[in-house]
Amino acid sequence: MADKKAHRFRDAIDWARRGHWLWTVFPAGWKAFLAGAFVVGITTILARLKDVPLHLLFLSSLAAVVLYAIGWAAVHRFAARPISKDHRPRLSLEAQRFSGREWDNADYAFTVQNIGTEAILDLSFKPMQHEGWTLQLNRKGTLTPADLKSPVGFTVSNMFGDLEQTIVSLRRFFERVTNSSGGARATFRTQVEADFIDLNRNRKSEIFILECSLPEMAIRVRPTLANDTPPPTVDKDRPRIILERSVAPPFFGSPDNRPVFFIRNLGKRAARFLEFDLIPSQGGNYLVRFEPISLVAAGERTSIDYRDGNDPHDTTSLNGLTFLHLFLEDSPLDQILYYSARVVFKDEDGITEFEDSISFDYDRVKRIFTPRPPINPLSPAGTTSPASSSQP
Repeated sequence: MADKKAHRFRDAIDWARRGHWLWTVFPAGWKAFLAGAFVVGITTILARLKDVPLHLLFLSSLAAVVLYAIGWAAVHRFAARPISKDHRPRLSLEAQRFSGREWDNADYAFTVQNIGTEAILDLSFKPMQHEGWTLQLNRKGTLTPADLKSPVGFTVSNMFGDLEQTIVSLRRFFERVTNSSGGARATFRTQVEADFIDLNRNRKSEIFILECSLPEMAIRVRPTLANDTPPPTVDKDRPRIILERSVAPPFFGSPDNRPVFFIRNLGKRAARFLEFDLIPSQGGNYLVRFEPISLVAAGERTSIDYRDGNDPHDTTSLNGLTFLHLFLEDSPLDQILYYSARVVFKDEDGITEFEDSISFDYDRVKRIFTPRPPINPLSPAGTTSPASSSQP
């Protein structure tokens, strides 16, 4: 009982210190007219008790109205407004429900709306970073309770520095991070933190849960619940393997063992026991096998050896540039060819396992291999994962 009384006493002191009592004396709406009439009535009664002449009574009542109006305006302009739970700004963030070709025809993916009773000012979102990809929702200006749902734009970026604002790039983001969460039937979940300012210039925040499920590629946003478990923290220092840009040497007249592909570890820890998926040619007649690598130190750049992956035990099979030329020519006559593979590796402790995707374009005219974000991070059809493939 004593603790409850002390708690109420502290609340009363805080209420008085913050000046919230001023809103009781100078309320808003129809209560302000009643309070003004009460002030004029008290002034009139006191003047009559003093037997003040009528013209002085009128002037005193007018002065009381003017002083009250000045006080009311000052309070409503400068005093901190007490906001109850039912009288505050509330943000609603929703995701469009896409399926099939709707992903290709959509103009926007997310909408926001103020479902509270106070305006939202300067709305912004914290970036969502996962597996080298970043999804950033755009800033919004003022959202009033009378506004309808309005689209909010976004930007998708990756470790290669590419910036895109299209629905296709958003789909790539969800495919990449959802697959890395657990495979073809995984569910990716992360927090969306929104910051904004209310009418009293107080900074507020609301947190939502953004989810995406495979294989239907369904995205949804919901408010946080009491039993929500926070998403796993991102290890920003972990080993991170990327494929670097390179120029292929002439396929004829160059040594077969000349390096063509190079990888780099962008993380702050070493990567160990790297194994790569097989990469099929676009015609399906050849497979490229990248040889396993035992160690890539933090920041290190190293070349990858490769060979014919159809029969790793056949020592007479073509390898090197001769084989690579046949592999690349087994494709349509497009100038730009796209390839993707998965690399699985251990942390420097040799226990924790990670995976990244190495994806690249090949320009047949310029003979340039350019790293690109994966269109589909799943292993391409016909490939075999490192765990199930036989080792040479």
